[in-house]
Amino acid sequence: MNKNRIITTLLVLIACQWSVQAEMRIWKDKKGNTIEAEFITLMRGKVSLKTTDGKQVRVPLSGLSSVDQEYLKTLIPPKFDIKVKVEIDTKTKSGQTYRNKQQTVWGTVTIEKKNREPCSKQFKATLMLISKDRKNGDLKIMSKKSHSFSVETENKTVFTGEESELKQYNWASSSSGRTGSEYDGYLVVIENDAGNIITTKSNSKTLEDQAGRVIKEPKDAIISL
Repeated sequence: MNKNRIITTLLVLIACQWSVQAEMRIWKDKKGNTIEAEFITLMRGKVSLKTTDGKQVRVPLSGLSSVDQEYLKTLIPPKFDIKVKVEIDTKTKSGQTYRNKQQTVWGTVTIEKKNREPCSKQFKATLMLISKDRKNGDLKIMSKKSHSFSVETENKTVFTGEESELKQYNWASSSSGRTGSEYDGYLVVIENDAGNIITTKSNSKTLEDQAGRVIKEPKDAIISL
């Protein structure tokens, strides 16, 4: 069988690469040709498979059997739209030589599946809120909350992260002037059930670029970007 001739052109699903863990199985194209291989990625409508001897072949998704296409729907993550609303409740205390603030910060995340392809997989979304030390500029994960969800029956899920308290001190008569922490930003990371990052959302491009490293850090960890 010529592995490079398993059928024609296909629907372009997305312009980015999707990667998941899968099993070694028998794949069949619409002409009845078969190959034993493991699913690696789907990119621009092309399915990458790894054969038992370690070789990789790429085939159009539309050329595979209907059974295989249905199987891939259970593996391929959906396209998610993520919205984040951060709220800050501020209380101020003032005197003749100072003006201090105490802030309570929390965030609400709304995740919506945008494409129509069905998906039965479980996902985990993690919201992290980041604070900045007003004196030395250190960034810290001030809150971190994860939320497991599925889009098999519902296209949307909403969850609220942990509340965090930040204190700011301002002294007119002190050489230190300003101390304490202030809210700096957020990072949302969505992972599949294999722990692979599917997508991210942040108010900071740097945080998004470093999401794979930041997600591994615990709450209260100091992070360097």
